[in-house]
Amino acid sequence: MKIKKAVILTAGFGTRFLPITKVFPKALLPICNKPIIHYLIEELIDSGIENVTIVVKEADSLIKKYFNDDEILNKYLISQGKEKILNELKQINNQIKINYVVQEKKGSGGALLAVKDLINEPFIVVFCDDLMLGQIPATKQLIDAYLENGLMQIAALEIPKDKISRYGVLTYTSEGYVDSIIEKPNQITAELKHAGIGRYLVTPDIFDYLLKANVQSNGEIYLPQTMFKMKDDGYKLNPVFVKTNYFDLGGQEGYLKANIYYGLKDNQLNQEINNFVKEEL
Repeated sequence: MKIKKAVILTAGFGTRFLPITKVFPKALLPICNKPIIHYLIEELIDSGIENVTIVVKEADSLIKKYFNDDEILNKYLISQGKEKILNELKQINNQIKINYVVQEKKGSGGALLAVKDLINEPFIVVFCDDLMLGQIPATKQLIDAYLENGLMQIAALEIPKDKISRYGVLTYTSEGYVDSIIEKPNQITAELKHAGIGRYLVTPDIFDYLLKANVQSNGEIYLPQTMFKMKDDGYKLNPVFVKTNYFDLGGQEGYLKANIYYGLKDNQLNQEINNFVKEEL
């Protein structure tokens, strides 16, 4: 079965990037000359996804404006003979259909409930805090695993021991499936080395469980906890150990590293940076 749909969760407050995220969605923060969400959409396109729903915080989100056509800009670029740039701007909308829904309930589970009437087949869930660049897109790796075993999937990555306490850490059943996620564990053992990172492949059964999920004391519904409730009923969650360059955009350190990495991928920019360093030294 072909996986054709995906959901990107962008409605968080981005508190670690305040004050800019007070007025500017975190998903639009730039990595070089493109916003985070642009890279996420490209990953989905390269994985064969045909339809993506972006869960936004408000109906007039700047994210929607970013992907919408700008006739004034289009006319300007044509008048300046910059049709190549114009074609690049239009490319995404020609390759994938983008929908928008507003999140009404809190938490990652609440965000997914916003799309329950739009999806009735297995689909990809993308968290915009996690940026990945690999020879095979992380989303494609999850899809390939699903086509082999037909199970729900979670992207997993080995994290250095001195940093793993920042993540949701996976534990496993005797069969090798995910048994639980320990959020930011206080005690680190040798077995705790894999983090679940922001890519899931879930089935539409998830919506029934989200509707019945326990609401946390902070008013949020959590996707991982809901998936483990499904596990209790016989569903299996398969870890996919993705091969990728991974950037944790949850904090400023990972965001800065991503900008440096993507900047150095551009040969011209790489040369300019090297020249700048040499001149300064």
